[in-house]
Amino acid sequence: NHSRRRRRCCIVHFQSGQELILEESDDAPPSNSYDIQNDIFGYHLCIYLPTNESFQCTFQQVSECGLLYANPRFAGGRPEFGNALDWKEASDCGQFRVKDWLWCNDDDKKRR
Repeated sequence: NHSRRRRRCCIVHFQSGQELILEESDDAPPSNSYDIQNDIFGYHLCIYLPTNESFQCTFQQVSECGLLYANPRFAGGRPEFGNALDWKEASDCGQFRVKDWLWCNDDDKKRR
C-alpha cells in the first residue's frame, strides 16, 4: 500500500504469513500512556514462539539489549504476571515483558 509507506511505520513479517504493523500517528496518546492511564490505554502485545529454544534465544537477545521490563504494579505477584527478569523466572512462567522496543545490534550493546 503506497499510502502506508509515507507514514511512519514498521512491518514485522512472521513465518506464518501474518504481519504486525506498528504505525505512528500524530493523534496517538503519549508514549507513557500505559504507565499513567492504564485503565484507558492498557494495550499490550503477546507473541507466541514455536519452540522452547526460540523462546530462550529471544529472551537472551531482549535481555542483552536491556529491554526486559517488570511492571511495578505486579511486583511480588504471581509468576503468571510475567515480571521475569532472569531466565529461570521466564522459563518457569513461560513469559517475559518488553516495554520499550528498539532496533538492537552489536553497536547498540557497546554503547550501553
